[in-house]
Amino acid sequence: MNSMSSRDQEASHNNHLTDKSALLEIWVDKEETLMYNCDWGPGDEGINAVSLILYKVMLSDLGLQILHEIEEECVSSNSESTFYAIQNAIRRYSTSEEKTFSGDDVVIPPDKIDL
Repeated sequence: MNSMSSRDQEASHNNHLTDKSALLEIWVDKEETLMYNCDWGPGDEGINAVSLILYKVMLSDLGLQILHEIEEECVSSNSESTFYAIQNAIRRYSTSEEKTFSGDDVVIPPDKIDL
């Protein structure tokens, strides 16, 4: 994946929300750019729904749940090799990220932090 980008929320506001309180779409385009679109309905219901999505993505094991479902689908369709290829690609991305951002890198310089 080369980069990440967001779609203009104004352009698609409530476009996909006919029967949903919130929606997060994630995809990769042909240039291998990770894209996403997030939309939510009005009021507390929409705010709670989008908050739940973000919580599950950021702080829960949603990614592992999705990976497990992919594994089950691959096994049931006799394509375990596809699942192994996905696992290997995830490992490559992980290794690439570790090289890009080691634990010693400073994200925010100490002199820029207001306490």
